[in-house]
Amino acid sequence: MRLHRLDITAFGPFGASQSVDFDALSTAGLFLLHGPTGAGKTSVLDAVCYALYGTVPGARQTGQGMNLRSDHAEPGTRTGIRLELTVAGRRLEITRQPPWERRKLRGTGTTVDKAQTWLREYDAPAATWKDVSRSHQEIGEEITQLLGMSREQFCQVVLLPQGDFARFLRADAEARGRLLGRLFDTQRFADVEKRLAERRRAGETRVREGDAALLADAHRMQQEAGDAMELPELSPGEPGLAEAVLDAAAVARSTAREHLTIARCRLRAAESAHDAARHSLDEARELARLQSRFAEAWQRAERLRDGAGAHHEAQERMARARKAETVAPALELRNAAEAEHRGAAAAEARARVGLPGSHAGDGPAGLTAAARRAAEELGGLESARRAERRLTEAAQERAALDQQERVDEDVLREADAWLADWDTTRAALRSRVESAQEAATRAEQLAVRREPAQRRLAAARSRDELASGLERARHRALASRQQAVDARAHWLDLKEQRLDGIAAELAGQLADGEPCAVCGATEHPAPARKVAGHVDRETEERALADSRRAEERHAEDERRLGAVREELAAATAEAGDTPTDRLAADADELERAYTSARRDASALHAAHEELRRAEQERERRLDERQRAAVRTAARLTRRESLEREQEALERELAQARGSASSVAARAAELERRTARLSEAADAARAAEDAAHRLKDADARLADAAYRAGFDTPRAAAAALLDAAAHRELQHRLDARQTEEAAVRAVLAEAGTSAAAERPPADPDAAERTAAEAARRLREAASARDAADRRVGELDRLSARAAEGVRRLAPLREEYDRVARLAALTAGTSADNERRMRLESYVLAARLEQVAAAATVRLHRMSSGRYTLVHSDGRTGRGRSGLGLHVVDAWTGRERDTATLSGGETFFASLALALGLADVVTDEAGGVRLDTLFIDEGFGSLDDQTLDEVLDVLDSLRERDRSVGIVSHVADLRRRVHAQLEVVKGRSGSTLRQRGG
Repeated sequence: MRLHRLDITAFGPFGASQSVDFDALSTAGLFLLHGPTGAGKTSVLDAVCYALYGTVPGARQTGQGMNLRSDHAEPGTRTGIRLELTVAGRRLEITRQPPWERRKLRGTGTTVDKAQTWLREYDAPAATWKDVSRSHQEIGEEITQLLGMSREQFCQVVLLPQGDFARFLRADAEARGRLLGRLFDTQRFADVEKRLAERRRAGETRVREGDAALLADAHRMQQEAGDAMELPELSPGEPGLAEAVLDAAAVARSTAREHLTIARCRLRAAESAHDAARHSLDEARELARLQSRFAEAWQRAERLRDGAGAHHEAQERMARARKAETVAPALELRNAAEAEHRGAAAAEARARVGLPGSHAGDGPAGLTAAARRAAEELGGLESARRAERRLTEAAQERAALDQQERVDEDVLREADAWLADWDTTRAALRSRVESAQEAATRAEQLAVRREPAQRRLAAARSRDELASGLERARHRALASRQQAVDARAHWLDLKEQRLDGIAAELAGQLADGEPCAVCGATEHPAPARKVAGHVDRETEERALADSRRAEERHAEDERRLGAVREELAAATAEAGDTPTDRLAADADELERAYTSARRDASALHAAHEELRRAEQERERRLDERQRAAVRTAARLTRRESLEREQEALERELAQARGSASSVAARAAELERRTARLSEAADAARAAEDAAHRLKDADARLADAAYRAGFDTPRAAAAALLDAAAHRELQHRLDARQTEEAAVRAVLAEAGTSAAAERPPADPDAAERTAAEAARRLREAASARDAADRRVGELDRLSARAAEGVRRLAPLREEYDRVARLAALTAGTSADNERRMRLESYVLAARLEQVAAAATVRLHRMSSGRYTLVHSDGRTGRGRSGLGLHVVDAWTGRERDTATLSGGETFFASLALALGLADVVTDEAGGVRLDTLFIDEGFGSLDDQTLDEVLDVLDSLRERDRSVGIVSHVADLRRRVHAQLEVVKGRSGSTLRQRGG
């Protein structure tokens, strides 16, 4: 890395723009940055660090953002840093502007502009600068990747700070470990320690869990086996636990099998005794059953003999009922005829109630003749009915004429009143039409202005949304770019790993007798072998495909970002700079005016329609008034004709209705008389017919009873049984017959008779004997089942314990291996003699490299007196392996670096810093650091030592380096000709460059 030019504006103590030409200063190899205290020498270095990383070194990081701005700067001047440098063969220009609080362009108050960053690269063939990125994140990642160092490493290696390495020289092991850990990024070794410790704890947990499960099975086996199993007192993790458990389980299984054999023998004996007792019980129960059966049959025979008389009576009752069943149809027919006769007589009596006294004794023929005469008189009243209806219609027509006359009078009155106000109404309606027409014209004019205003407002809103969306699109593009970079780096790593193992991959394709694709040999005595973690071609191609997809996603995000920028530019061109709120207010005001005009103009059609309807109403009123006058003349003629017709109808009706109030009343009276006479005649005829049928039914019933053997029909009716009584009597007779047959069958059985002659049976005693045998059998079976279950459970638990021991063996072996490694890396193992942690071991190796590189320059600065050496010894309870001593060649003794004097401490620290810079540079990938800065400490050196130190620094030019010395020592101004002076003033500091 080589610095070319630095431009500073309104930064730190520099109120105006200042420039530094590093190319001119670097010509001599050494240049001096000097100036009074507080003038801003360190601020020049801060500007370099801020340009590269966007932050300043060390404790000055609190001065970020707007606090970096110079208090001497003009209000309109923005803070900015521009650095031109060459790194990794690329000439770059970085420009950074921190956030800036400025006055608003419109109105009062202030606003904050966001931080800005630009990265440009010089295109040598075209001799022009081209833009690379304007993203903070992209630029930061690009610079960090090119330099190969973080900001902390850069500040330690390039900007050698005041006093830091003197403190490092005198620091204890812990402090040195923290600094070296940051510089060499040894966190991965600490992560290895942590990972091994975690794996050790996890393995220990799994082993203890396995031992606990094994002990749980052992305790369950002990519960099953009882005193037959003795289990020693062991805890999870103790040695010999598995062997002790398996031995005790084997003894318990053998004892349990012996107990099972004994239980099976006892069960067979109990089964034989139980079978004999069951046979005796069955014989006793059968004898008792037969004896009880004989006694019960004998008692049933006695009861049958006692009920013989009642059985004979039931048989006779059933015979009489069967004879009466032949008379039942005639009896039912006579009962139906009697019921019909009673109903017909009652109906005749009701029909004769309303007849006049002159017809009370008439028979059916007389009543029929009277009904015929009344019907003939009713037919003669039809002409009078028509006259009466016509009289009613004439009266209704006369009333309608009177009502129409009143309606016409109202129509004439309303028409006259409405027509009197016609001129006023027409003038008002025409005025409304003219107002609505004016509003329509105004709405058309506003509509022309409305659409452009809406377009500008929509464009302004789109402009605001796109402005916020632009930042999101930038973030997405940055994220996808990082993903593409990571994917490509992952692919390159895999490709490098595959190339490292390509020999093994080619060896996998070799076949005996076939030529090698590399050397052509047909014999392959020692082909390369694949190592663990070898990357094959498919894995590399998948990583390449992932990288290409990530690049395509990044290209798509960049395309979308460009589209958003184009849309934002189009929206800004349409909307202009006018704020959205003002455009919205103007559009709302125009919309309100347009809406009001449209609302007023919408009444135009209604006004036209209302005027048209008013003119139609006027014509209708005039027409109605004329028609009402014509109807009035016609009504006078019709009224006179109706009066003459009414007089003639009144005379005809008076003659027809007689003493009745009306013709209708006379007709209704005749209709009722005809209906009553007809009904009475029908009822009289029905009663005569029912009497004849009852007489015939009595004769047939008497004949049927005589033929069935009954003296009277009443006797036959008494002998009849209803269905329920008949079923009950038949059931009794059948039950008696069935009982007699069953008793005879039981008494005739040979076995039952023989059992009755034997002594009485005692089944209770036999049952007690069988119950005792069954109890002994259950106890023997339970004992056999318990022994069998115990053997099975012990076998199952023993098998599970053996399986657990087998499964736990590799876990225990892995745990032992991981525990040894974890103890070794943590420094707690006896094999680790120096008790060094893995991270400390790596840092000790790095410190040994730094001490070796520093000794080369320290030996020259001290005229061969001092040498820095690395020590593995422990100091107290601190880390071992991070000790640093100095060897004094004058005394031949090794002593602590804290015993060096001030000047000795400075050049030892300077040598250490330069050596550390070389080691870190090599660690970072060999990036050349062509520009270094050394901050202070030269005032503690005498003239001879100062010359030697300057000679060492001047020798750095051999590696094409330039070294900037930051100091206010006056003697250095004489010794170093190329100088950059910082001049302090009331209006801010300035830079003055000379020499080189």
